Amino acid sequence: MYLKNVTYLNRDMEFKTGNIFIKHESLEILNGEIDDSYEDVVDCEDFIVIPGLFNSHYHSGSNILRGLFKDMTMEDWENNSYAGKLHSKFFHALNYGLSESDYRVLCIKGYLELMKKGVTFIQDSPFSTRNPSILYDIAKNLGLKARIDTFDDYDLHVDKDDGKIKYMAHLPEEDKINEETLERSKKIKKHLDPPFCTHCLETLSKRNIISNSYGKSTLELFHENNLLNNKTVFFHCIHTTEEDIDILKETGASVVTCPVTTLKSGSGYANIKTLLNNNINITLGTDFSFTDIWQVIRISYLLLKLNSPIKEFSAKDIMKMATINGAKAFNVHDSLGVIDDGYKADLVFLNKKDIRLYPMINEDGFSNILHNLVMEGDASMVVHVMTDGNWIVKDGKSLLINEENLNKSYIEILEKICKK
Repeated sequence: MYLKNVTYLNRDMEFKTGNIFIKHESLEILNGEIDDSYEDVVDCEDFIVIPGLFNSHYHSGSNILRGLFKDMTMEDWENNSYAGKLHSKFFHALNYGLSESDYRVLCIKGYLELMKKGVTFIQDSPFSTRNPSILYDIAKNLGLKARIDTFDDYDLHVDKDDGKIKYMAHLPEEDKINEETLERSKKIKKHLDPPFCTHCLETLSKRNIISNSYGKSTLELFHENNLLNNKTVFFHCIHTTEEDIDILKETGASVVTCPVTTLKSGSGYANIKTLLNNNINITLGTDFSFTDIWQVIRISYLLLKLNSPIKEFSAKDIMKMATINGAKAFNVHDSLGVIDDGYKADLVFLNKKDIRLYPMINEDGFSNILHNLVMEGDASMVVHVMTDGNWIVKDGKSLLINEENLNKSYIEILEKICKK
């Protein structure tokens, strides 16, 4: 496949216009013109093309919880209030109350929502305790790349790996850390050396659990037990100290910031500026399905502007977090997250004619395209999405799922849960 007249975001986060050849799932930037007699030529004059977006922290099943956590802290989830009882009802449905086929519908719906916003790589820590192979199969069938959290069952799934979809092990959550869980993680690391992930320092109460029990932070405790390296991915890391930052820097662990959900829950937000200034790899996550990745991009950009010199950070820093930094977090930065020779053809085609991107200037050392995209981008701009050179979304619609039937089933399942 040839992409002709394509305005694309290159490795340096700058927009270039040229021609691209897709061969065996990978990209080749062409220097010359494309012969119109070639077969399978796509004229990209009306598109802006960016690398597929990384959603580096996500909970499958969260789409059915839309609006149920409103104006509540995490500590209030599943309390004795009416909303808390709803939480328990919906979590029970995810874990036990629904058939596996219904559960699949919910997860497919969540993945599809992400795909249509331009996400091609998902890290998934599902809310359900069901077999994670369900999510593996869904991601594979939809053409997505994924890293799926197995929590305590990594050893049962480690052998299933097709390169595009892999499993992750889970370091114990702060309210589950004890000598037994730490020892289990150390054994897994020694024998299997997996990529680890976990929530970390998301709230002060979670931080205090460890500081009160061990006299140190969660990161310090993990580090002392030799559990951290450049394959470790931490979600949130809001309440960090200078010592925590030094540990992240020393070990090469990555941080996923999810500012939209943590601001909604009153937890705050990660100090993105400090993390960047210490060369810590930071990437972006929606956390929940009903959070828009474009909103995460936008809020992260605005947070960088707080108490910073206006020119210290730009849209480039944020788009790196959504692309190449995500690839670094999951150690796939040699093949994903960049539009360049040899990289996989995971691409998002955005509507170049969208009036919100204008005036569009890209010359004489000045470009506002990426800035406008960060500030104005949303799902309605996403026209096509491809992974490995194959279309998975075309003209805003999935090529692999009957969306009308899916949405009908999805609503029926939600009504079923509410009536119980």
